[in-house]
Amino acid sequence: MRKKLCASGILLFGFLLFGVISAHASSLPGNEVAAAPQRIYCNVYTSIACFNIGAGDKLEMSLPADFLLYDIQLASSVKVRIYQGHNPETDVFKSARPCKAQAGTPRCSYVRSASVRDVLYDSGIKNRPLLHIHIEAPVGEDSAKVVREFLAGFHPCSRSPTALTCTHEQIFSEIN
Repeated sequence: MRKKLCASGILLFGFLLFGVISAHASSLPGNEVAAAPQRIYCNVYTSIACFNIGAGDKLEMSLPADFLLYDIQLASSVKVRIYQGHNPETDVFKSARPCKAQAGTPRCSYVRSASVRDVLYDSGIKNRPLLHIHIEAPVGEDSAKVVREFLAGFHPCSRSPTALTCTHEQIFSEIN
């Protein structure tokens, strides 16, 4: 028991000493380090993409069958439903336009009306699900800005048996 306490004490002392030395060294002239801005890229993850919702936004996730649904309430009364699965509703996309592709965005198409947008994203990785993003937004510049910012926050992800890796690339930043 004494050895464990002693070892813990040494570790704690070492940690505190490191903190004091680091704080002192950074305050010495010539050691100024500019703090890198911290940006949250994603706080919601799917198996092929991640996205960000802001403070005050509401998210409900459900698993009705062999697919996932994300129901989101954003600012300015913007409602979003994201389907992640292998059988999205394709009738909506008969008159779809391709997204202006970013590097690494194999297949993306969208349909837009005054108050509704539907976006279909396929990561291009075999046997991965698709994302169908359905957005209902009141007509107006405030809502349009919320929708643009929400879509610009999607980043592609790939998974391995042990990890989900997402990039800083924006999937839908160029949807017009």
